[in-house]
Amino acid sequence: MKTTSADDKPQLEGPEVFYYQAFRTLSRSRQYSQVGQPFAIPLSEITAYCELFRIHGLDERERLLFFVHQMDDAYIEVRSKQVKDELDRERRKH
Repeated sequence: MKTTSADDKPQLEGPEVFYYQAFRTLSRSRQYSQVGQPFAIPLSEITAYCELFRIHGLDERERLLFFVHQMDDAYIEVRSKQVKDELDRERRKH
């Protein structure tokens, strides 16, 4: 993974693209609380993804699970803070 000096966003390469695309696809199966708090991508969805795309090797599945969980944890952390900030702003209005 490289970062560009212009905006410090990572530029994905090689297998990183595959894992990111898997995460994006799996994120569509994510559930949210009533206030918009994201829940983790269910393991059952990751397993179904592996079956759909014929990812059968244990090492491959473990690697996919690791990277998807890392990205999912980061997403939940960022989104949770956003939700909390939004709720705090709403409470202050009233």
